[in-house]
Amino acid sequence: MSAESSVGWNETLLVSKSAAKPAEQYIEQPKICEEDEEKRMHILSENDRRTDFSCFEARLLDQNDQFRRVVLLDQAVYSWICSADKFAVNNFIEVIEGLRPIESRRDGVAQTLMHRRAIVGTKSTFEVLAADIPKSDKVMLFTPFVEGETNGVSNVGILVWTITHDSEASMYRTLIENTEFLRHKVKMDDRFLAHKDSVLELGRDMHLLDLHSTSIWTTTTMGLYVLNVDEGDLVRLIQPGFNAKKRVVHSEEMGKISIRTVFSSFASYCT
Repeated sequence: MSAESSVGWNETLLVSKSAAKPAEQYIEQPKICEEDEEKRMHILSENDRRTDFSCFEARLLDQNDQFRRVVLLDQAVYSWICSADKFAVNNFIEVIEGLRPIESRRDGVAQTLMHRRAIVGTKSTFEVLAADIPKSDKVMLFTPFVEGETNGVSNVGILVWTITHDSEASMYRTLIENTEFLRHKVKMDDRFLAHKDSVLELGRDMHLLDLHSTSIWTTTTMGLYVLNVDEGDLVRLIQPGFNAKKRVVHSEEMGKISIRTVFSSFASYCT
């Protein structure tokens, strides 16, 4: 076994041993993860905090490709937004806007600064970042992603895992890594836009596991909500009556279209 293979295998063993422990063990004692060098989410230095971590098209190698800017929210994050006051939601929106490259950012919006960073995964890796939420004691944990192309267009954006206290960031980083290890990674015929390193490739039929998962046989999938940044969904978050759409994987969407087609054909036949 080569030295490189040995390191990869050792990393896989560490993650698998961690994933074998119930998620509740970490949730009840987040300090364990913060004090463990293997699980801790690295705190960036003052200089590193000011590194350009822009997302969306900034993560693509060719920005001339056709894409939509999208934000995916975990169900708990969306629930937090729905229950938070307007001031807190506006601060959240500013963090998202500050992740856009400067050329597409709204005037007056400052660059979002990172507080922590980690690389997750054993073979295919991606970035988990913690951004400070202004005038708050919480951070937003997120990952830049590129989704498989549909009808010549790809979704490019960020997946928001959680809004939490900084003291719990390492715990969530551990849970994200554990569920990444457990997740089935069956690749379909997805085509991903060429992108930079450390970006999550999210297949059109790929479900992500709930962060409390401890087994691929008993787990549930993450409920994700979609915000189309280009169509103004970020602004609509603070408007009464706005409801974000749930993410539906490609095969489920095709199934719904097939059912609608059958009913439409049957209705036409009856008339």
